[in-house]
Amino acid sequence: MLTFLFLIRAVLGNKVRQFLLDFHQSVDFFVPDVCFEDAEKYLPVIFKKRSVFSQMGLEVLFKLQCILQIVDTKYLSRTCY
Repeated sequence: MLTFLFLIRAVLGNKVRQFLLDFHQSVDFFVPDVCFEDAEKYLPVIFKKRSVFSQMGLEVLFKLQCILQIVDTKYLSRTCY
């Protein structure tokens, strides 16, 4: 189960994103929908603080969505996320 911070690192850095790309065909990466929604919400704030155009970061996040399994939180125990 991936977390909000893992998603942020996948967008902002190379190592986590490359890890996802390297292993997505052999491993299912599950992300609670609230983590994905939080990443979508807070990435523009992070980019604004860094004086960087946020649209590119959001595009990376949405492209990663293709290799992630977004899970509705109503099916998860509260301790999972």
